[in-house]
Amino acid sequence: MNYETITVEKRENGVALLTINRPDTLNALNRQVHAEGVAALDDLRRDSSVRVLVITGAGEKSFIAGADIGEFAGQTPVTQRALFHEKTFFNSIDSFPKPTIAMRTLQLPCKAGVRPAPSQRSLPPAPSSSIQVRQPGTRD
Repeated sequence: MNYETITVEKRENGVALLTINRPDTLNALNRQVHAEGVAALDDLRRDSSVRVLVITGAGEKSFIAGADIGEFAGQTPVTQRALFHEKTFFNSIDSFPKPTIAMRTLQLPCKAGVRPAPSQRSLPPAPSSSIQVRQPGTRD
C-alpha cells in the first residue's frame, strides 16, 4: 500500500521499518499519520514474515515532535476531544503483537531500554515500544 506521510519497508530478515515521513514538521503527528499508521500496522500484524517492527522519523532534527497542533486551529474543544475517541497510531502500537523498537537516527554510543510491565513503565518518550534506543544527552 502507498502512503503519503509514512513509509514502510519490509526487509528480508523479518524486520519491518516504519518511518514517519514529515521532516518539514519535525514528524508531528496529524490525523493522516494516525490513519496511515493504523492501516500499516494492521497490514504488518497479518504478515507472518514480519517478526520485529522498528519505528523511526525522517530527517535529522526530530524523531517525532508530538501532535500537529496546527490541526486544532479553528476547532472547538468538543471537536478536538472527539479526536481522542478515534483509533490512533499509539493504540495500534500498544496492541501490536510483535516486538517493537522506537528509535531515531543514532550515533554510537547509545543506550537502550526494554519496556517494563505497564505498572512499572519508566521510559515515557515511547511507552508503547518494547525497546527504546536513545543517543547520549537525550532526556529520560
